[in-house]
Amino acid sequence: MNLEMNLFNGLILLALGFCCGVLSGFFGVGGAFIITPFLNILGLPMINAVATGISFTVFSSLVGGIKHYFQRNILPKVGLIVGASTLLGVRLSQPLVVYLDQLSVAGFYIRLVYIFLLFLLGSIPLLKQQNQRKKAVPSQEQVKGFPPYLKMYDFTVSLWSLLLIGLFVGFLQGFMGVGGGFILVPLFILILGMDSHKAVGTSLLVILISSVFGTYLYLLSGVVVFFVVVVLCVGTAFGIKFGVSALNNISPANLQRFYSTFLLLASLGIVLRQLEMTIISLVYTFSLVLIVTLIIIIKYYYCLTLTSGKVESHQSK
Repeated sequence: MNLEMNLFNGLILLALGFCCGVLSGFFGVGGAFIITPFLNILGLPMINAVATGISFTVFSSLVGGIKHYFQRNILPKVGLIVGASTLLGVRLSQPLVVYLDQLSVAGFYIRLVYIFLLFLLGSIPLLKQQNQRKKAVPSQEQVKGFPPYLKMYDFTVSLWSLLLIGLFVGFLQGFMGVGGGFILVPLFILILGMDSHKAVGTSLLVILISSVFGTYLYLLSGVVVFFVVVVLCVGTAFGIKFGVSALNNISPANLQRFYSTFLLLASLGIVLRQLEMTIISLVYTFSLVLIVTLIIIIKYYYCLTLTSGKVESHQSK
Protein backbone atom coordinates (compact mmCIF):
# COMPACT_ATOMS: atom_id res chain seq x y z
CA MET A 1 0.00 0.00 0.00
CA ASN A 2 1.56 3.28 -1.18
CA LEU A 3 -0.86 5.77 0.42
CA GLU A 4 0.86 7.45 3.36
CA MET A 5 -1.60 8.56 6.03
CA ASN A 6 -0.27 11.94 7.17
CA LEU A 7 -2.04 15.16 8.20
CA PHE A 8 -2.23 16.49 4.64
CA ASN A 9 -3.72 13.31 3.19
CA GLY A 10 -6.06 13.06 6.18
CA LEU A 11 -7.43 16.57 5.56
CA ILE A 12 -7.76 15.85 1.83
CA LEU A 13 -9.74 12.67 2.56
CA LEU A 14 -11.90 14.48 5.13
CA ALA A 15 -12.72 17.23 2.63
CA LEU A 16 -13.34 14.66 -0.09
CA GLY A 17 -15.69 12.75 2.20
CA PHE A 18 -17.66 15.94 2.90
CA CYS A 19 -17.95 16.69 -0.82
CA CYS A 20 -19.05 13.14 -1.58
CA GLY A 21 -21.67 13.43 1.14
CA VAL A 22 -23.12 16.49 -0.57
CA LEU A 23 -22.98 14.78 -3.98
CA SER A 24 -24.52 11.61 -2.55
CA GLY A 25 -27.54 13.41 -1.17
CA PHE A 26 -27.96 15.57 -4.27
CA PHE A 27 -27.23 13.14 -7.13
CA GLY A 28 -28.14 9.82 -5.48
CA VAL A 29 -24.65 8.39 -5.79
CA GLY A 30 -22.68 6.56 -3.15
CA GLY A 31 -19.63 8.65 -3.99
CA ALA A 32 -17.33 5.74 -4.72
CA PHE A 33 -17.13 6.54 -8.43
CA ILE A 34 -15.15 9.59 -7.30
CA ILE A 35 -13.49 8.03 -4.26
CA THR A 36 -12.09 4.92 -5.99
CA PRO A 37 -10.15 6.60 -8.82
CA PHE A 38 -9.13 9.40 -6.44
CA LEU A 39 -7.62 6.94 -3.95
CA ASN A 40 -5.79 5.30 -6.84
CA ILE A 41 -4.47 8.71 -7.91
CA LEU A 42 -3.30 9.32 -4.31
CA GLY A 43 -1.24 6.12 -4.51
CA LEU A 44 -3.47 3.32 -3.27
CA PRO A 45 -3.23 0.16 -5.45
CA MET A 46 -6.39 -0.26 -7.53
CA ILE A 47 -7.64 -3.39 -5.75
CA ASN A 48 -7.39 -1.59 -2.38
CA ALA A 49 -9.02 1.51 -3.86
CA VAL A 50 -11.89 -0.59 -5.24
CA ALA A 51 -12.45 -2.41 -1.94
CA THR A 52 -12.19 0.76 0.14
CA GLY A 53 -14.47 2.70 -2.21
CA ILE A 54 -17.27 0.17 -2.07
CA SER A 55 -16.92 -0.12 1.73
CA PHE A 56 -17.26 3.65 2.10
CA THR A 57 -20.42 3.48 -0.01
CA VAL A 58 -22.22 1.46 2.69
CA PHE A 59 -22.17 4.43 5.03
CA SER A 60 -22.92 7.17 2.49
CA SER A 61 -25.85 5.29 0.93
CA LEU A 62 -27.30 4.40 4.34
CA VAL A 63 -27.32 7.96 5.63
CA GLY A 64 -28.47 9.42 2.32
CA GLY A 65 -31.13 6.75 1.91
CA ILE A 66 -32.63 7.43 5.33
CA LYS A 67 -32.93 11.14 4.58
CA HIS A 68 -34.49 10.49 1.16
CA TYR A 69 -36.92 7.99 2.68
CA PHE A 70 -38.40 10.66 4.93
CA GLN A 71 -38.72 12.94 1.90
CA ARG A 72 -40.60 10.15 0.04
CA ASN A 73 -38.06 9.93 -2.77
CA ILE A 74 -37.70 6.13 -2.60
CA LEU A 75 -39.69 3.47 -4.48
CA PRO A 76 -39.10 0.49 -2.15
CA LYS A 77 -40.38 -2.19 -4.54
CA VAL A 78 -38.04 -1.10 -7.37
CA GLY A 79 -35.12 -0.66 -4.97
CA LEU A 80 -35.48 -4.09 -3.39
CA ILE A 81 -35.87 -5.96 -6.70
CA VAL A 82 -32.95 -4.21 -8.41
CA GLY A 83 -30.85 -4.41 -5.23
CA ALA A 84 -31.37 -8.15 -4.89
CA SER A 85 -30.40 -8.79 -8.53
CA THR A 86 -27.19 -6.76 -8.15
CA LEU A 87 -25.83 -9.36 -5.73
CA LEU A 88 -25.25 -11.89 -8.49
CA GLY A 89 -23.47 -9.28 -10.60
CA VAL A 90 -21.17 -8.31 -7.72
CA ARG A 91 -20.37 -11.96 -7.06
CA LEU A 92 -19.40 -12.52 -10.70
CA SER A 93 -17.12 -9.50 -11.04
CA GLN A 94 -15.19 -9.53 -7.75
CA PRO A 95 -12.99 -12.54 -8.71
CA LEU A 96 -12.23 -10.81 -12.01
CA VAL A 97 -10.74 -7.82 -10.18
CA VAL A 98 -8.59 -10.11 -8.05
CA TYR A 99 -7.39 -11.93 -11.19
CA LEU A 100 -6.54 -8.70 -13.04
CA ASP A 101 -4.71 -7.44 -9.96
CA GLN A 102 -2.58 -10.59 -9.96
CA LEU A 103 -1.66 -9.77 -13.56
CA SER A 104 -0.89 -6.15 -12.53
CA VAL A 105 -3.34 -4.74 -15.08
CA ALA A 106 -6.38 -4.02 -12.85
CA GLY A 107 -5.78 -0.27 -12.72
CA PHE A 108 -5.48 0.10 -16.48
CA TYR A 109 -8.66 -1.78 -17.38
CA ILE A 110 -10.79 -0.40 -14.55
CA ARG A 111 -9.87 3.17 -15.47
CA LEU A 112 -10.81 2.45 -19.10
CA VAL A 113 -14.25 1.27 -18.00
CA TYR A 114 -14.64 4.38 -15.83
CA ILE A 115 -13.80 6.68 -18.74
CA PHE A 116 -16.19 4.92 -21.12
CA LEU A 117 -19.14 4.81 -18.70
CA LEU A 118 -18.79 8.35 -17.38
CA PHE A 119 -18.62 9.73 -20.91
CA LEU A 120 -21.50 7.56 -22.16
CA LEU A 121 -23.83 8.17 -19.22
CA GLY A 122 -23.02 11.87 -19.27
CA SER A 123 -23.69 12.24 -22.99
CA ILE A 124 -26.88 10.22 -23.50
CA PRO A 125 -29.21 12.23 -21.21
CA LEU A 126 -28.05 15.52 -22.77
CA LEU A 127 -28.65 14.19 -26.29
CA LYS A 128 -32.03 12.78 -25.27
CA GLN A 129 -33.14 16.09 -23.79
CA GLN A 130 -32.12 17.86 -27.01
CA ASN A 131 -34.16 15.43 -29.13
CA GLN A 132 -37.15 15.75 -26.82
CA ARG A 133 -37.13 19.55 -27.14
CA LYS A 134 -36.99 19.26 -30.93
CA LYS A 135 -39.82 16.71 -31.11
CA ALA A 136 -41.84 18.27 -28.26
CA VAL A 137 -42.64 14.89 -26.74
CA PRO A 138 -43.00 14.17 -23.01
CA SER A 139 -39.96 12.72 -21.26
CA GLN A 140 -41.98 10.16 -19.30
CA GLU A 141 -42.35 6.87 -21.21
CA GLN A 142 -44.08 3.60 -20.49
CA VAL A 143 -41.79 0.60 -20.37
CA LYS A 144 -43.39 -2.59 -21.67
CA GLY A 145 -41.05 -5.48 -22.46
CA PHE A 146 -41.91 -8.99 -21.36
CA PRO A 147 -44.35 -9.85 -18.55
CA PRO A 148 -44.74 -9.91 -15.63
CA TYR A 149 -45.30 -6.17 -15.23
CA LEU A 150 -45.17 -4.00 -12.13
CA LYS A 151 -47.23 -0.84 -11.68
CA MET A 152 -45.18 2.01 -10.19
CA TYR A 153 -47.29 5.11 -9.57
CA ASP A 154 -47.35 6.76 -13.03
CA PHE A 155 -45.47 4.15 -15.07
CA THR A 156 -45.43 0.42 -15.75
CA VAL A 157 -42.24 -1.61 -15.92
CA SER A 158 -41.32 -5.17 -16.84
CA LEU A 159 -39.86 -7.21 -13.99
CA TRP A 160 -37.18 -8.43 -16.41
CA SER A 161 -36.04 -4.83 -16.99
CA LEU A 162 -35.43 -4.42 -13.27
CA LEU A 163 -33.55 -7.71 -12.99
CA LEU A 164 -31.31 -6.98 -16.00
CA ILE A 165 -30.53 -3.48 -14.73
CA GLY A 166 -29.59 -4.94 -11.35
CA LEU A 167 -27.37 -7.64 -12.85
CA PHE A 168 -25.57 -5.14 -15.10
CA VAL A 169 -25.06 -2.56 -12.37
CA GLY A 170 -24.00 -5.20 -9.83
CA PHE A 171 -21.29 -6.50 -12.15
CA LEU A 172 -19.93 -2.98 -12.61
CA GLN A 173 -20.14 -2.32 -8.88
CA GLY A 174 -17.94 -5.28 -8.03
CA PHE A 175 -15.55 -4.55 -10.88
CA MET A 176 -15.17 -0.80 -10.39
CA GLY A 177 -15.59 -0.52 -6.62
CA VAL A 178 -18.56 1.81 -6.90
CA GLY A 179 -21.97 1.94 -5.33
CA GLY A 180 -23.41 2.21 -8.83
CA GLY A 181 -25.53 5.33 -8.33
CA PHE A 182 -23.87 7.17 -11.18
CA ILE A 183 -24.98 4.30 -13.43
CA LEU A 184 -28.37 3.65 -11.81
CA VAL A 185 -29.73 7.19 -11.85
CA PRO A 186 -29.39 7.60 -15.66
CA LEU A 187 -30.74 4.07 -16.24
CA PHE A 188 -33.74 4.66 -13.98
CA ILE A 189 -34.51 7.87 -15.85
CA LEU A 190 -33.76 6.75 -19.40
CA ILE A 191 -35.02 3.15 -19.33
CA LEU A 192 -37.75 3.23 -16.67
CA GLY A 193 -38.87 6.83 -17.24
CA MET A 194 -38.59 7.49 -13.52
CA ASP A 195 -38.82 10.99 -12.07
CA SER A 196 -35.32 12.36 -11.36
CA HIS A 197 -35.95 12.87 -7.65
CA LYS A 198 -37.33 9.34 -7.24
CA ALA A 199 -34.38 7.97 -9.24
CA VAL A 200 -31.95 9.66 -6.85
CA GLY A 201 -33.60 8.27 -3.70
CA THR A 202 -34.27 4.77 -5.05
CA SER A 203 -30.71 4.38 -6.30
CA LEU A 204 -29.42 4.83 -2.75
CA LEU A 205 -31.50 1.87 -1.55
CA VAL A 206 -30.05 -0.32 -4.31
CA ILE A 207 -26.53 0.91 -3.53
CA LEU A 208 -26.92 0.04 0.15
CA ILE A 209 -27.97 -3.55 -0.60
CA SER A 210 -25.21 -4.26 -3.12
CA SER A 211 -22.40 -2.39 -1.36
CA VAL A 212 -22.94 -4.36 1.87
CA PHE A 213 -22.51 -7.58 -0.10
CA GLY A 214 -19.53 -6.25 -2.05
CA THR A 215 -17.84 -5.08 1.14
CA TYR A 216 -18.29 -8.53 2.66
CA LEU A 217 -16.55 -10.16 -0.32
CA TYR A 218 -13.61 -7.75 -0.21
CA LEU A 219 -13.30 -8.10 3.56
CA LEU A 220 -12.73 -11.80 3.00
CA SER A 221 -9.86 -10.86 0.66
CA GLY A 222 -8.36 -8.52 3.29
CA VAL A 223 -7.92 -5.54 0.94
CA VAL A 224 -10.14 -2.92 2.62
CA VAL A 225 -8.19 0.02 4.12
CA PHE A 226 -10.24 0.78 7.23
CA PHE A 227 -8.68 4.04 8.40
CA VAL A 228 -9.38 5.59 4.99
CA VAL A 229 -13.01 4.46 5.19
CA VAL A 230 -13.39 5.99 8.67
CA VAL A 231 -11.96 9.38 7.67
CA LEU A 232 -14.14 9.53 4.56
CA CYS A 233 -17.26 8.60 6.55
CA VAL A 234 -16.67 11.37 9.09
CA GLY A 235 -16.58 13.94 6.29
CA THR A 236 -19.62 12.43 4.58
CA ALA A 237 -21.73 12.56 7.75
CA PHE A 238 -21.48 16.36 7.69
CA GLY A 239 -22.13 16.74 3.96
CA ILE A 240 -25.16 14.60 3.17
CA LYS A 241 -27.78 16.86 4.76
CA PHE A 242 -26.78 19.72 2.44
CA GLY A 243 -27.21 17.58 -0.67
CA VAL A 244 -30.59 16.11 0.33
CA SER A 245 -32.02 19.53 1.23
CA ALA A 246 -30.63 21.14 -1.94
CA LEU A 247 -32.32 18.50 -4.13
CA ASN A 248 -35.71 20.01 -3.29
CA ASN A 249 -34.68 23.25 -4.98
CA ILE A 250 -33.86 21.99 -8.49
CA SER A 251 -36.19 20.83 -11.25
CA PRO A 252 -35.84 17.29 -12.71
CA ALA A 253 -34.70 18.66 -16.11
CA ASN A 254 -32.02 20.88 -14.58
CA LEU A 255 -30.90 18.05 -12.30
CA GLN A 256 -30.37 15.80 -15.33
CA ARG A 257 -28.34 18.44 -17.17
CA PHE A 258 -26.25 19.26 -14.09
CA TYR A 259 -25.57 15.58 -13.38
CA SER A 260 -24.69 14.74 -17.00
CA THR A 261 -22.27 17.65 -17.23
CA PHE A 262 -20.63 16.57 -13.98
CA LEU A 263 -20.11 13.00 -15.27
CA LEU A 264 -18.53 14.26 -18.50
CA LEU A 265 -16.14 16.52 -16.60
CA ALA A 266 -15.31 13.72 -14.12
CA SER A 267 -14.27 11.41 -16.97
CA LEU A 268 -11.53 13.88 -17.95
CA GLY A 269 -9.79 13.43 -14.57
CA ILE A 270 -9.50 9.68 -15.14
CA VAL A 271 -8.26 10.25 -18.70
CA LEU A 272 -5.45 12.38 -17.27
CA ARG A 273 -4.57 9.61 -14.81
CA GLN A 274 -4.56 7.06 -17.64
CA LEU A 275 -2.09 9.29 -19.50
CA GLU A 276 0.20 9.16 -16.43
CA MET A 277 -0.47 12.84 -15.60
CA THR A 278 -1.01 11.94 -11.96
CA ILE A 279 -0.53 15.33 -10.27
CA ILE A 280 -2.64 17.19 -12.82
CA SER A 281 -5.33 14.52 -12.52
CA LEU A 282 -5.30 14.79 -8.72
CA VAL A 283 -5.64 18.58 -8.72
CA TYR A 284 -8.28 18.55 -11.47
CA THR A 285 -10.46 15.89 -9.82
CA PHE A 286 -10.34 17.49 -6.39
CA SER A 287 -11.05 20.95 -7.85
CA LEU A 288 -14.01 19.64 -9.87
CA VAL A 289 -15.58 17.91 -6.86
CA LEU A 290 -15.02 20.99 -4.68
CA ILE A 291 -16.51 23.40 -7.25
CA VAL A 292 -19.60 21.26 -7.84
CA THR A 293 -20.07 20.89 -4.07
CA LEU A 294 -19.88 24.67 -3.61
CA ILE A 295 -22.42 25.22 -6.41
CA ILE A 296 -24.85 22.80 -4.74
CA ILE A 297 -24.42 24.34 -1.29
CA ILE A 298 -24.44 28.01 -2.33
CA LYS A 299 -26.96 27.97 -5.19
CA TYR A 300 -29.34 25.15 -4.31
CA TYR A 301 -29.05 25.01 -0.52
CA TYR A 302 -28.36 28.44 0.97
CA CYS A 303 -29.71 30.81 -1.68
CA LEU A 304 -32.94 29.00 -2.58
CA THR A 305 -33.59 27.66 0.93
CA LEU A 306 -33.13 31.10 2.46
CA THR A 307 -35.25 32.69 -0.28
CA SER A 308 -38.12 30.24 0.23
CA GLY A 309 -37.82 30.75 3.99
CA LYS A 310 -38.18 34.51 3.60
CA VAL A 311 -41.19 34.08 1.33
CA GLU A 312 -42.92 31.78 3.84
CA SER A 313 -42.11 34.18 6.66
CA HIS A 314 -43.53 37.10 4.66
CA GLN A 315 -46.71 35.17 3.81
CA SER A 316 -47.27 34.20 7.45
CA LYS A 317 -47.17 37.85 8.41
